[in-house]
Amino acid sequence: MAMIHINRDSENIGKFNDQDVADGLKSGRFLPTDLAWREPMTSWAPLSTFTDLPPPEETKEPIPEASTTAPTKSGGRIVISECFSSGWESFKKNMGVLILGTFAFLVVNVSLYFVSELAQRVVQMFMKPGGSEEQMLKIVAVVVGLFFSILTSTVTTILSAGFLWMFIKNARGKTEFADLFAGFSSGVWLQILIAGVAWGAIMVSVALFTLAPGIFLTEKYGSPIPAGIGALIFLIPTVYLSVGLGFAFPLILDRRIGWLEAMRTAISTVHRQWFPVAGLVLIYALLAISGVVACCVGILFTMPLGYAIWAEGYRQLFGDPQESSES
Repeated sequence: MAMIHINRDSENIGKFNDQDVADGLKSGRFLPTDLAWREPMTSWAPLSTFTDLPPPEETKEPIPEASTTAPTKSGGRIVISECFSSGWESFKKNMGVLILGTFAFLVVNVSLYFVSELAQRVVQMFMKPGGSEEQMLKIVAVVVGLFFSILTSTVTTILSAGFLWMFIKNARGKTEFADLFAGFSSGVWLQILIAGVAWGAIMVSVALFTLAPGIFLTEKYGSPIPAGIGALIFLIPTVYLSVGLGFAFPLILDRRIGWLEAMRTAISTVHRQWFPVAGLVLIYALLAISGVVACCVGILFTMPLGYAIWAEGYRQLFGDPQESSES
């Protein structure tokens, strides 16, 4: 019978017989989302579509040898001190690429913002008071502004996923500058974009159910207390979801899963260790602030360091793909 070739994240894992694949799916060695191919197939397909595999054998998995790297099984326990030390070491080993990637990420985001602002101001400069021309130019200004707003949001969302992915791959010891743009690859960019839109919709919904009633009551009774209470209620789910959903983008790239599964996996996994994950986010925030205080230039050092520490937390929570020694 033809051997099954398995590929994960554009990297070849190896070729295996049907029984090995069935056993690997049961043990977690292989994922249903891993791409696979065997003769005479014309294209690669997820392992979940291989419905003719034999039942897995009732054998015990060999105990892996001790390793100094992060655990390979997901759902691990975050140890902030280990994230900090491992993140610092991985950052030092590839400092040049990470700083360059951070610089490119910031330049693209800032450039898109200024291009969007410039486009709207140029249109407004040509507006003349009175007449139908003014109305037409206003419509043009709105359309141009909306176009560049959507373009900026789309590019920054997809680029952010690649930016996070770059640090995760660095933590695993194999990143390169091109990983910054991994989110634009076919098959994942749309899932990342939908996840971003869903995230934004969730935040808007939370605001409508928390901030809006407080603002309405404040205007009605003239007291700032309802608005203050609404803002406090708004912060609780916003902070909780922001910490939990921060891993959704890299999960799409790492496991090649859909946006909904990525968001569910991120929330359910982080929920069990929300406070340690929030601690990692706080460490990153403090490092970023210190970089801004240092004449803004320091952020090119502190920002990638913070994400390197964050990436170690991702590895402890979700693990690394198990590599096969077979070829």
